[in-house]
Amino acid sequence: MSRNDEGEGRGVDDDADDRGRSTVLGRIARRLQNPRELSGDAREMLGALIDTSDRAKTEMVRLIAREVRTYLEELKLKEDLRGLLTGHSLEVKMSLSLKPLAPAAPVPEGGAVDPVGGSE
Repeated sequence: MSRNDEGEGRGVDDDADDRGRSTVLGRIARRLQNPRELSGDAREMLGALIDTSDRAKTEMVRLIAREVRTYLEELKLKEDLRGLLTGHSLEVKMSLSLKPLAPAAPVPEGGAVDPVGGSE
C-alpha cells in the first residue's frame, strides 16, 4: 500500500479537498431540506430537460428530413416528371348540358301555387 492509502503523509491539499467535499455535500443537504430552494432547482432541472428534449427533437426532424430528401432524390422523380411533361400533351374533353328536372304543372289563372305542387 502507498502512504496515501494508509492515511499517512496526507498534505494540506488533501485536507482542503475533504473540507471542500463536505462543504459541497452540506450545501446540497441544506438545499434538499429547504422547499423554496428545492422548487427553484426543480424548475431549473425541468427547464434544462425541456431545452435538451427540444434540441433533440429538432435534430431528429432534421435527420429524418435529410434521409427522406436523399431517398426522393435517388428515386429520380424530378427527371421522370420532366420527361412526362415534355414528351406528352394533356387533352381534356368536356361536355355540358342543361336538362329540366320535371315538366312544370300549368298554373291556374288567378290562383296561387302551392309550393308542394298543387293549387290552393
